[in-house]
Amino acid sequence: MSGVSDSGKSPGVVVVGVDGSLESHDALAWAVDYAHATGSALKVVHVQFLPGLNSSHAPEPVWPYPQISEGPQLNEEDRKQAAKLFAELVADVVPVSYSLSIETEVRRGDYAQELLAAAADAAAELLVLGKRGLGGFSSLLMGSVSDQVAAHARCPVVVIAKERGDGSGPVVVGVDGSETSDRALEWAADTALAFGSPLMILGVWDATLFTAGSMYSPMAIVEGVKVFAAGAKANVAQAEKIVSARHPKLDVAGEVVEGHVGSILTHRAAELSAKLLVVGSRGRGGFASLLLGSASHQSLHHAKTPVAVIPAFH
Repeated sequence: MSGVSDSGKSPGVVVVGVDGSLESHDALAWAVDYAHATGSALKVVHVQFLPGLNSSHAPEPVWPYPQISEGPQLNEEDRKQAAKLFAELVADVVPVSYSLSIETEVRRGDYAQELLAAAADAAAELLVLGKRGLGGFSSLLMGSVSDQVAAHARCPVVVIAKERGDGSGPVVVGVDGSETSDRALEWAADTALAFGSPLMILGVWDATLFTAGSMYSPMAIVEGVKVFAAGAKANVAQAEKIVSARHPKLDVAGEVVEGHVGSILTHRAAELSAKLLVVGSRGRGGFASLLLGSASHQSLHHAKTPVAVIPAFH
């Protein structure tokens, strides 16, 4: 597949990081499907974080990448052999019916930094990785690598959850009327069209943001909550209108729900067996001191579906 995809986007390069874990295997499979759907080229990056390489394979159930261990610096022949084996393993994941442009690369260094550098070098349209890989800490809900990458990438980032449904449902996107939300909506609509999936637009309003510690009168609180609810409804209606005008053949639905934004997004996406949950890196509820807003941060931590984080500028 080449040229312009069915979504109307000019195809680019999808970078996916793999590290030998089952999660990164799932990330590769997801990236392969996305590249096939959008007509994008695929660049698969394996980062060696330790200075040596054994010829043995990791035991099951770990995906069979070469074990990384202490040792001398790799010479050029060792690097070529590692790259050859890596390319063969990648080829096994790609369905024979797919016609993809695939490049593999073996890099050395810090995993998150090398993935970000690989995406920047390729001017990637998308960066994909597993939620927890070999670089994660068991004490964290989310591996440190995926946290860093989602916070610092200049392109959209998709993080694949460790446990997820069959992905047969819609692409779900949260909207709040912010500029970043608008970008997330546009990207989600294009992606839903490329995958042939419906699009579900969610607007969430949280009454506690108005009522918690409030010094207002009960009547003022009631009126304030009404304003919050009406604002969420208006955001969804406007988003539906925009998407329907741009993609008239796309199956679009909207929903307004009261509750905590991050919690509602992740729960509804799981209930719908979402193909993907799309969030902006920063919405109206974000904290200025964080690179990721509260909703995107919670989605990455708790989602049972793949999550796409759309940066404020890309």
